[in-house]
Amino acid sequence: VDLDREYALVLAREGWHPGVIGIVASRIVERFGRPTILIALEGEEGRGSGRSISGFDLHAALVACAPLLSRFGGHTMAAGLTVPRENLPAFRDALNAVARDQLGPDDLVPRQRIDLVVQLDQLDLRLEKMLRALEPCGSGNPAPVFGAERVWARNPRVVGGKHLRLTLDD
Repeated sequence: VDLDREYALVLAREGWHPGVIGIVASRIVERFGRPTILIALEGEEGRGSGRSISGFDLHAALVACAPLLSRFGGHTMAAGLTVPRENLPAFRDALNAVARDQLGPDDLVPRQRIDLVVQLDQLDLRLEKMLRALEPCGSGNPAPVFGAERVWARNPRVVGGKHLRLTLDD
């Protein structure tokens, strides 16, 4: 994928399970900061699930691409669709045209939402217990995200071959 050219990502493949592509699309949006639609191809059509970024109405974009789709539905930040396999390249181009018209390069930078900036000594077991009372977390009730400024990573080391353990110090 050419991220300089692609303002919206449309990815399709045989064998993807339609039940998980929405979750994966969300992860791709988080990583690359672009509206994303993943399409599970089967036979002559694909079933897709999309997630968006702030400032881009995914449902309105699909309305603009409607002649290429069999059906679609959703809202500003998430949508589902069915697309004939033969329309997939044209749909990718059309969605990108809409995205390029509405978004600029600064809109395509992944963003991390931070609910509260804290000092590390404020993060304790009492807070963890209170946070558990907010569960379950999900799309309608996102988990709180804390940020800390001027924090250093001390004593980093690899554990288990692929994980990093470290101490945060402020």
